[in-house]
Amino acid sequence: YMVHSLREWLTRKQKETRRGRAELRLFDASVTWNSKPENRFLPSLPEWLSIRTLTDSKRWTDPQRAMMRSAGKLHGLKWGGGLVALLLIGLGIQSWASAERWKNQKEQTRVAVASLQNNLGPSIPFNIKELRKLPQKLVLGELTKRFELEENPRHKLALALALADFGRVKAEYF
Repeated sequence: YMVHSLREWLTRKQKETRRGRAELRLFDASVTWNSKPENRFLPSLPEWLSIRTLTDSKRWTDPQRAMMRSAGKLHGLKWGGGLVALLLIGLGIQSWASAERWKNQKEQTRVAVASLQNNLGPSIPFNIKELRKLPQKLVLGELTKRFELEENPRHKLALALALADFGRVKAEYF
């Protein structure tokens, strides 16, 4: 009759510390999992982490090692797959945002060059200053395209001035 009382007393003493509670969880999970080795009987991630950190793995029995190894693989696959999925979603969003930004810059460039082309006189330097804020590759492409297509000499002059400001002075004006 003393064995039962002693076992209760030892278990109660073990429950008083975090390490003792982790050892008890390891023992219970190991008994359950080894009787029926299914993933649903493996310790959850917080339990697995607390068992890993609070118990001495050298003192684990072989069935406990097997259970902890299986739980580690399971949690590694779950969390690794989740992180990879999250990374792929992030890359997709970043790619989409970059494409949208490029599209918006293209539209801004088109509108700014159209404004330059249609304005005359003293507003041209201000329009060119606004063009400097946009990507040079886009601006030069749009300026060159409109310069080649423009028939009106007054509009072509504004485009020629902008091209000269961007370093493209070898353009046929007439």
